[in-house]
Amino acid sequence: MPVGVVKEATKTNITEDLKTGKINIGEKGVKTPFQQVSFNYDDFSNTRNKSHTNIEGKEYKVVLYTKFSAFAHDYSTPDKKYQTLHLDLFSPKETVEVTVFEDLIDDRSLGNVSVEPGKVTSLEVNVTDVKKIMIASRTSITENMNL
Repeated sequence: MPVGVVKEATKTNITEDLKTGKINIGEKGVKTPFQQVSFNYDDFSNTRNKSHTNIEGKEYKVVLYTKFSAFAHDYSTPDKKYQTLHLDLFSPKETVEVTVFEDLIDDRSLGNVSVEPGKVTSLEVNVTDVKKIMIASRTSITENMNL
């Protein structure tokens, strides 16, 4: 069966090494540093400021930070290289709805979660065969939201 057919039918990341003939099913299990994934900064900024990176006693190397009301969004291009996007989300003051959309189209949600104030919440979405995503946050007052 062709690799492309299995990949599409199972929505699993399958790659073939043409030199060795080996087929990899799923991700390689290596964590990809956030800085290596292409990201377009519109409403968020990348920060290493300790006041934003130490959350619930855990030190994050880098976070996305925004201080916008009502709505914030940014774009990333996993470029079909990954199977799973994992986000640890935190909002210190307000409940925030975070949604990941496929290919920048608002009606193609890959996943969403409600982030309660003061609590780290994880979101995992399948990004197999996804070239671009939009990460959006919505609340009446979005302040100091860290991704």
